[in-house]
Order: sequence, then C-alpha cells, then structure tokens
Amino acid sequence: MKAWFRLGSIVVGTITAAALTFSAASAATPGTPDDPSSSGHASAAGVGQVIPMTPRPPLVSEALFVPVTPCRIADTRKGGGFMANNASRAFYVTGTTGFAPQGGKSGGCRIPTGATGVTANVTAAGTVSDGYLTGYPTGSIAPITNFITTHRNFNLTANPTFALAAGNARPLTIANHGGNTHVVVDVTGYYIPQLEGLVNIAGATYAGTSRMLGATQLGTGSYRVQWDTDVANCAPMVTVYGGLPGYATSQNLNTVYTIIRTYSPAGTPTDFATQVSVSC
Repeated sequence: MKAWFRLGSIVVGTITAAALTFSAASAATPGTPDDPSSSGHASAAGVGQVIPMTPRPPLVSEALFVPVTPCRIADTRKGGGFMANNASRAFYVTGTTGFAPQGGKSGGCRIPTGATGVTANVTAAGTVSDGYLTGYPTGSIAPITNFITTHRNFNLTANPTFALAAGNARPLTIANHGGNTHVVVDVTGYYIPQLEGLVNIAGATYAGTSRMLGATQLGTGSYRVQWDTDVANCAPMVTVYGGLPGYATSQNLNTVYTIIRTYSPAGTPTDFATQVSVSC
C-alpha cells in the first residue's frame, strides 16, 4: 500500500504547479445541459422535479505526493557526457525505457507516466568553471532562476522540485550555463493527480482528473469508471451528486475499473450523477 500525502501547490523557481483543475470534457455535448445531474428530462430520483440546468464551475483537485526510495534516472558521466555551456538536455523521468543511455537505472524508477512533478537530488560534478543549472518542463520557456550554482572543482548537490511536461517522453529539461559539467539526477518522490471525478446521470464523464479515462452506464443505476492504473487494492468512495435523496455503493474490480451502483431511498436502482474518488 502506498503512502499518500496531499499538497496544494508545487513551486519550481518561477513556476508554480497549482492545484489541478478538472477538465469538463463531456459537459459541452450538444443538447446536453451543462449539469451532471441532468440529461434534459425530469430527475430519475422520481420526485417529479427537473434538475436545474445551470452550468456548474469546474472542480478543483489537489495533487498527491508519493515518496520513493532515491533512484537514479540520469548520470551524464555514464551516458551522454559533459553538458557544455548554454547546452540543454531533455531527460527521461517516467516510464521504463530510455534510462540506461542517459546513465540511469535500467527500467526506470517506477515513476508513472501521469506524474506532473518530481522531487530530486541533483549533483553537479566535475565542473570546469563557475556557472549555474536550470530545470523546467520540456518545451516550456526556460526560467531565469537556477536550482543550483556550480563552482569549479567542487561537486555540489541541490534538492529541487521539477514540474514535468505532460505527454512528453522526456518531460524534464536541464540547461547548463557556465563551464562544462556533469549532472547526476536521483528522484526521491513524485506528484500525481488524484483518482477522482464526476459521472453524470447518463454515465458519461462530466469532469475529472486526467487519471479518469472514461465512464459508461451499464444499466439503470449502474456505472463503470475506468482509471489509468490497477485499483484492485485501493479504496473507492462514491456519493450521490447534488445532495439528492438516494445513496450509492462502489467496488473496485481486479482491473482498472470501479463499479458504481446508485439507489433511491427505498433501495430501488435509480440513475444518479455521482462523485467518485479512489484512495491507494
């Protein structure tokens, strides 16, 4: 069982990775009100009341921090060679491939591809002349602030937190400004969005973190939610959205799915929008 910690924001130099905002991917479906409790008809709760169709603001989710045993993802002494003055290099951080050629542990350090940031120990070694290093998400604008100042003939270590570029195979770029230097990067933890979101009354994803891949209605009051990881040993939590009368139950399958069932107060299977989250 992993140990999970919540963090509201991540600050990296001039970059702040704020609390993650849900994306309302299915909220704008033509002909469907922008409200997860409504599908354009009377509420399925059977109270004869049409749920308001007022658009709702997006949900906000905090990031989770997962500590890991320090693990080497890059060592330019063993792969890639010195970083020259004003040179930048993109590194593999997540997944399982590409690490050995950059001097890291073969097979990677078990950082999931959905990670949005990492904490690390970074050492500048064999530096030829004074300078500094910057780190930033690959493809973004390089910050003007550094995470370590390098000095000739000294091996120096810093403990930065880096934001990662979403969807990039090499999500972290480190740039050297000064004399040739080697760079050694050991990761110590990662940040990742929570497993949570909203499922509307018709069984579609209304809003959720990037880790909720989709949802389907299996029948009256029965829904299946798909995640980006195996949730067999995790604890699902589900509530009926909007404070409507009724209740919901959930269970994780031995796969990437959570099954949700919703009922009227009398125990009759009934369609409800739900908010679901999974803790691991």
